[in-house]
Amino acid sequence: MMSGRPIISAYTPSNTDREILKRIFVQREKLLERIVDRLSRSMTTGDKHHILLVGPRGSGKTHLVSLAVWELQKKDELKNSMRIAWLGEDDSFTGLVHLAFGIANQLAQEYPDEFPADFRASVRGLSQDDAALAVLRSTIKHLGKRNLLLVTENMDQTFDSLGDSGQKKWRAFLQETRKIATMATAQQLFAGVSDRNEAFFGFFDIQHLEPLSVDDAAELIARISLEQSKPELAVYLNSAEGRFRVRALHYLAGGNHRMYVLLAEFLTKDSLEDLVAAFENLANDMTPYFQERVRSLPDQQRQLVQCLCDAEGALTVKEVASETFIDERICSKQLGNLKAKGYVRSEKRGKESYYDMAEPLMRLCLEVKNQRGRPLRLVARFLRAWFPATVLQSESIARNAGRVKEYCAVAMELGGIFEAALADKLVPQIQDSIKRGELATAKELAEELQYADSVTSRFLLGQIEFIESNFDRSTKLLTAIIEMADAPVEQKARALINRGVTYGQQGDVERELADYSAVIEMADAPVEQQAQALFNRGVTYGQQGDVERELADYSAVIEMAAAPEEQKAEALINRGVTYGQQGDVERELADYSAVIEMADAPVKQQAQALINRGVTYRQQGDVERALADYSAVIEMADAPLESKAPALFYRGVTYRQQGDVERELADYSAVIEMSDALVEQQAQALFNRGFRYGQQGDFERELADYSVVIEMADAPVEAKANALINRGVTYGQQGDVERELADYSAVIEMGDAPVDQKARALVNRGVLHWREKRFKASTSDFDAALAIPSMSLALRTTALFAVVEPMIDYCRLDEIKNTLKRAFVEGDKQSGEYGGTPHDLLSMVLRRSPTEWANYVSEIVPLYVQHGVAEKLGQGVTRSIQHLDEGGFSKSQLDTWNSAWQEAGNGCEDLEIPLRCLNAAVQVMKSEPPSDRPLFGLPLEIRELVRPLLKRSLGEG
Repeated sequence: MMSGRPIISAYTPSNTDREILKRIFVQREKLLERIVDRLSRSMTTGDKHHILLVGPRGSGKTHLVSLAVWELQKKDELKNSMRIAWLGEDDSFTGLVHLAFGIANQLAQEYPDEFPADFRASVRGLSQDDAALAVLRSTIKHLGKRNLLLVTENMDQTFDSLGDSGQKKWRAFLQETRKIATMATAQQLFAGVSDRNEAFFGFFDIQHLEPLSVDDAAELIARISLEQSKPELAVYLNSAEGRFRVRALHYLAGGNHRMYVLLAEFLTKDSLEDLVAAFENLANDMTPYFQERVRSLPDQQRQLVQCLCDAEGALTVKEVASETFIDERICSKQLGNLKAKGYVRSEKRGKESYYDMAEPLMRLCLEVKNQRGRPLRLVARFLRAWFPATVLQSESIARNAGRVKEYCAVAMELGGIFEAALADKLVPQIQDSIKRGELATAKELAEELQYADSVTSRFLLGQIEFIESNFDRSTKLLTAIIEMADAPVEQKARALINRGVTYGQQGDVERELADYSAVIEMADAPVEQQAQALFNRGVTYGQQGDVERELADYSAVIEMAAAPEEQKAEALINRGVTYGQQGDVERELADYSAVIEMADAPVKQQAQALINRGVTYRQQGDVERALADYSAVIEMADAPLESKAPALFYRGVTYRQQGDVERELADYSAVIEMSDALVEQQAQALFNRGFRYGQQGDFERELADYSVVIEMADAPVEAKANALINRGVTYGQQGDVERELADYSAVIEMGDAPVDQKARALVNRGVLHWREKRFKASTSDFDAALAIPSMSLALRTTALFAVVEPMIDYCRLDEIKNTLKRAFVEGDKQSGEYGGTPHDLLSMVLRRSPTEWANYVSEIVPLYVQHGVAEKLGQGVTRSIQHLDEGGFSKSQLDTWNSAWQEAGNGCEDLEIPLRCLNAAVQVMKSEPPSDRPLFGLPLEIRELVRPLLKRSLGEG
C-alpha cells in the first residue's frame, strides 16, 4: 500500500495482489477461462496443451499469465498433480542447457522438499547437450506422477537462444515425455512457431491479444479508480462526457493496457497539477529505459523512431521517407522491421499504411531530452484530451504561476484536433449503428459526440428520436440547430430537411413544405441540400395531389447542373412514376431510359429504372422488352440484391403471362434461394410459386410453399394472411374441413392482419359454415365481414349476397327480402359477384316447406328483374334442376316448384328459356317409365345443357 492506496504495478503485474488483478481484469475473461480449462486438463491427463500469447509490450500478457497461474494454483484437484516452473521475464538463455537449469532452479526454489538444489553437481564435466538432457530427465523423475507447467515470457528470445538444434531437441523431449505443458508469451509472432520448416510449427495454440477497445479502457480505469477509492471518477467515466474523455485518451494511447494502468493511477476529474506532475515524474523515471531501447536500434531505425515521436499523428511511408530523407523502399522495409520488434504500429486505409508509435510513453520519454524544460507536447495533448477547454482556460489556471499554466497554454494551442478527429471516427459509428437498428448504442455515441461537435450530435440525436417516433423531441433538437446563429449553413439546411420530414410524419404538411422551401431559398445552401429539399417537396406535393408542382420540383432537380447524379436519377425515376400515373406513358418511359443511359448514375438507380421500365412495357403488352429489362438487372454484376430479387420476381410474373411455367417457377425459386433477399420478396415469391403449383395440380408443393410463408418469423403480415387464406382454400378442395377452418380462423384472429384479408377469411369461413350446414355461424361470419367499413367493394358485394343464403334456413321471409334488397342497393353492379350465387340461394329455398316456395319465388324474381340480373337468376333456375333431380321430391312438389316459377317469371324475357328448361325437366322427372321425350321440345343446344342435370331420372348417373 502507498498513501493508503493499493499498489497496482503497470510493469510487473505479478507483484500486485492477485485479488486486485482479478478485480481489474477486463476484456479477456473468456480467454482466461479457456486457458485455465486446457491447462487443468494438461495437469490431469496425457493431453498436453502449449499456449502462446502474442501481443506487444504493455498489452496485458503478464497480467493474464499471473491470473491463469493463480486460478490453477487455487484448484484443489491440481495440488498433487501440478508443479509450476515460472521463469523470470528477464532470464536469459544461451542454449538448451540454460533452459533446463532455469526450470530445475525454479522448481528447487518453489518446492525444496521435492526437487534438489544441487542439480548441477551431477552433470559437471558433461557436454552442454548431455547436461541439459540429464537435468531435464532428472526433473521428470522427481515429478513422479505429477505434471509440469512451464511458464515463460519472451519465448521468441528463448527460441533464438536455443537455436535450430536446441529447438528440435526440446520438442523431441516434450513429445517423448508428455509431462510438460507450456504457457508462454511473445511480443510478436516469430519464425520458430510460424515457419513451416521449423520444429515447433503448428505446436502452439497461438492466441493474439487484441488491444483494448474504448469501452474496455473505460472499464479498466473505472475498476482501478474504485480500487483506489476514487468512486467519483468511476461515476464520471459512466457519463457521456466521461466516455468521450476516455475516447480522447484512447485516440492518443491506443489500446495499450499498461498505459491505462498508468493513467488510472493519477487521473482525476479536476486536478491538473496532479496530472502534470505525475506525467513529468513518469517521463523522468522511464526516460533512461526507453532511451536505452532506442540506442540499441540501427541508425536508420533510430531516425524513423525519432521521426514518428516528433510527428503530430500517424504518417505514411512516403511522409516518413520525406521527413528522414531515407529511400522510400528502404524506409518501408525498416518500418516493417520496427513493427516486428514492437516499436511501431500500423493501420491500413485503402492502399496506404499509416505508422505511429506503438507505445506513447516512448514518445513522451524521448521528448524529455529535446524540450529542455519546455512543456512536453504529449503531456499537453493528454491535458487537452482529458480536460474540457473551459477548465484549461479557467481563472484559477490564469492565476497559476507554475508549470500548469504553461502546459494549459500549449494544450489550447492544439486547437480542436481531438474534437475533429474524434468526430470523424464517431459519426460513421453512429450512422452504422442506426443502419443496424442498434438505436441505444447510436444514442449513447451521439451523446458523446456533443463534446466534439454539438451541432452534428443534435442532428443525429434528432434522427434517432425520429426513428423511435419521438417526433416532438426530434423537432426540438433540429429547431435548436436551425436557430443557432453560428451553426454552419450545411448543418442548418440538413436540420431543416429533417425537421420537414418530421413535420410530415406528424401530418403537419404546411410546416413540412415551409421547411423544404426554406432550404430551396437559402442562397448559400449546398446544392446537394437544395436538391434534396426540392425532391422531398415534390414527393409531398404528390402526396397532396398537386401533380403540377410535384413535377416542377422533380424537373428543377433534374435541371440543376451541379446536383449529384444520384439525386437527379431519383428525381427522374419519381417523375417517370408520376407521368405513368397521369397516363403519359411516353414521358414515363423517357425518364426511366434517361436514368438507364446516365453514365454516372448509381447502379441501384439504374436497376430501379430498368425494373420500372420493364413493368411499364409489360403493362403495354410489350412482353419481350419487359423481359429484356428484367434480365438486364439480373445480369448486372454489381446490382444490389434488393434490385435483383424484384427483377427475378417480375420476370417470373411475365413468364406466367406467356404461359412459360418452367421459367416462371425457376425465377420464383431463384428469389427464394437468395440468402440476402428481403424477407418480403422471398415471401411473395413463395406465395406465387405455391399458387402456380396449385394451378398445376401439385397440391403437396403448393401447401408446402404457403406453409413456409406462414412460418417465416419476419414475413409481412399481409403475406402470411394471404398464404393462410390460400392454404385454407386448398385444404377445402381436398376435403380437409378441419384444417381449412383453422387457417381462416388464424387470419381472423391476427390482430394486425390487413382489413381485406380479415374480411376475406370471414367470408370464406362463412361459406365453409354454410357448406357444413352451420347456418347461424355462417351468418355471423358474413355479418362480421360486413361490419368492416373499409373492406373492398368487390368483397363487400360477395358478403352482401352470401349472407342471404344461410338466413333462409332460420329467418322470416321479410328479413330475407330486406337483406336481399340491401345487397342489391349496396352492392357493386360492376362486380361479377353482384346478384350472388342464385343456384345456392335456390338450393336453400328448396330446403323450406313446399308450401312456402311460391312466396319465396314471388319475392326473389322481381328483385332480380328490377336490378337487371334476371339472366343470372335464370342460370340459377336452370341449375336448380339438378337439385330437383337428386332431391327425391314428389310429383306434386315438382309441380309446385315449376308452377311458382312459371307464374313469377311470366313475361320476363331473360327467364323465358330457363323456365322452358325447368318445365321440360319436370316433365322428364314425372314420366313413367322415365323418358327424355319432353326434352325434344327444346332447341338442340339447350337440350344438351339440360340432359346432364337429369342423370338420376334418366338412369345415366
